Amino acid sequence: DVTHDEFGHIKLDDVELGMVVREELRRRLQRRGVKMTLTHKKIGYELRCAPPIPFDLEYTRNLGYQAVQFLLQGKTKALVAFYDGQAHELAFDAIKDQETGR
Repeated sequence: DVTHDEFGHIKLDDVELGMVVREELRRRLQRRGVKMTLTHKKIGYELRCAPPIPFDLEYTRNLGYQAVQFLLQGKTKALVAFYDGQAHELAFDAIKDQETGR
């Protein structure tokens, strides 16, 4: 159940987006036979203890855009990161601990 503001719009703060995303990921992974524990966390003030700045908007927009492009190209098993002013794909195999596999 969600609430609406005085204009009839859904109050996005009331939407448990983390849980929605978690359940959708769980459903998609289950269809592929992948068993994985997923948790959700509502990230907010406790993450930075400061209000967002313009850099935050630009960084998250760019990161999200690159991540979607990565997925739309059918790529998997990597993460997208920004460094040196560029987006880079980091293969999980290249960044995991070789001894633990994590």
